[in-house]
Amino acid sequence: LHSRSHYCMDLNFMYSLLNTGYDIPETREIHMAKQIKGYETGWCLGATIAMLDEGQLCKVEEVAM
Repeated sequence: LHSRSHYCMDLNFMYSLLNTGYDIPETREIHMAKQIKGYETGWCLGATIAMLDEGQLCKVEEVAM
């Protein structure tokens, strides 16, 4: 990991987005991949998040400033 120091920040961002942003519990098992049978998986991100969250695209809360 010393040669890939950005991994720590990237993983923290992903964890925060999934857990706090999309309200996916820590106990939920998620598999990630760049390709499936040679096809890029980036196109299906929105659909996957909706399926994981049972149709709710994201949790939105107003923050007082």
